Amino acid sequence: MVEFPLIEVEEGAAHLVVPDLERIAPGAYPTKAPVFYNPDMVHNRDISLLVYRQFLGGKGSILDMLAATGVRSVRAALEAGATRVLACDAKPAAVELIRANIERNGVSDIVEAVQGDARAVVLRREWFDIIDVDPFGCPTPFLQGVSAAIRPRRGLIGVSATDGAVLCGVHPKVCMRKYGSRSLKTPYCHELAMRILVYASALPLLRDDYGVRPVLSHASIHFFRVYLETRKGKARADLTMDQIGYVAHCMHCGWRGTGKRPRELCPCCQKPTAWAGPLWTGPLNDQELVSSLAGQEKLAPDAQKLLEKLAAEPDIPLFYDLHALGKDLVMDVPRTSRVMDALREQGYIAGPTHLSGSGVKTDAEVDAVKDAMRAAAV
Repeated sequence: MVEFPLIEVEEGAAHLVVPDLERIAPGAYPTKAPVFYNPDMVHNRDISLLVYRQFLGGKGSILDMLAATGVRSVRAALEAGATRVLACDAKPAAVELIRANIERNGVSDIVEAVQGDARAVVLRREWFDIIDVDPFGCPTPFLQGVSAAIRPRRGLIGVSATDGAVLCGVHPKVCMRKYGSRSLKTPYCHELAMRILVYASALPLLRDDYGVRPVLSHASIHFFRVYLETRKGKARADLTMDQIGYVAHCMHCGWRGTGKRPRELCPCCQKPTAWAGPLWTGPLNDQELVSSLAGQEKLAPDAQKLLEKLAAEPDIPLFYDLHALGKDLVMDVPRTSRVMDALREQGYIAGPTHLSGSGVKTDAEVDAVKDAMRAAAV
């Protein structure tokens, strides 16, 4: 048995025992627990289970590569319609806890706990419909072998990253080392982070001729999460490659744009640009899927709120942060809704983003956004 204090919790349909952090290390972050469990990430798991249930349609297999307490694995058996779940963790104490939670929830016929390095588990010659990669920090070390385990016909990979400073441009050299992409600190750096995460997650699959398509992407609190539909085929992999490129950003006027190569000079003010990439430049969400999930009944409040925001978000690259533009214009920032209305009156698409309360997703160029801000301020 585990040799640290436990506490009973309920999450979704699951009844679990998890480390009692207040008794182990009062006031500490969950990483200090002998087995990781973060109650603040419930809505992350809520959304993942909604996506997995929709994808599986009542039958299928899941590999939980970094299962920790087994919370997602057990919930997948109870809530997502999984008929086979392999819960992996390197820590013996974690595997003991997973097995205890399997027994508590009566899912031993569905969930199997295995101790070992997740990077070796994917080489067991077993196909999975879904692979979940939810580490603390950078996920790329665990993605190298997923093509050996994801079902070739059609699969889904859920990937999380928590090293936000790396992905958001504070440490661009570290980002290049870990993700193979240069990050950039901009007002929309959280969107760039998601696009870098999609690219880095797709890269090992592309090497084995898998096409990849993001179906849902979001950032919440301190983490980034993307869900990638995968299908084997050289033509599909080539289509994925077509959506990989760079972002150029003008630090002087706020212009930004995507392309196969970063633009060296800003087309608006002719100043040199900064750049990020390579990264994913295509759509981050399948709007039909997001709307379907947002319309389901009895959703957890936080998950409902996030999904409704995603459903209202135009899938246009690189949002504008009105507070950042307001500083350049030396003006009080008008309400975001009024700026969006002003853009729509000019014939542009305009909508909110879940990444910022003052963010606007629009197909307008930066000068048109600034004009809309001036018009909205009158």
